[in-house]
Amino acid sequence: MKRSSQEIIELVVFGLIALLVGTGLLWILGKVFAVAAVLFVFIANIVWILLRFLLPLALVAGFVYFAINSLMQHDKKAASEVVKDDSKTIDTQLKESSQQE
Repeated sequence: MKRSSQEIIELVVFGLIALLVGTGLLWILGKVFAVAAVLFVFIANIVWILLRFLLPLALVAGFVYFAINSLMQHDKKAASEVVKDDSKTIDTQLKESSQQE
């Protein structure tokens, strides 16, 4: 099939326009990804700053919580053992002392 010179010129022009549009879209897409990269770097920096300060604080707070919790449980165990070992509580001792008088 023989093409006329006008058809060949039209195909070349349309091809060049398609290349320009494709190049423009790639350029815009690159700019969008660059903005997204800046945004992601900003978010990553915020997360890093928060972790840098909050992680040690959370570790210390957790250690203090577990230390206080274990001390309170230790005190409860010691108090319950004292009551179990002492067969006479304060109430029974008061009743006995009042009966002896």
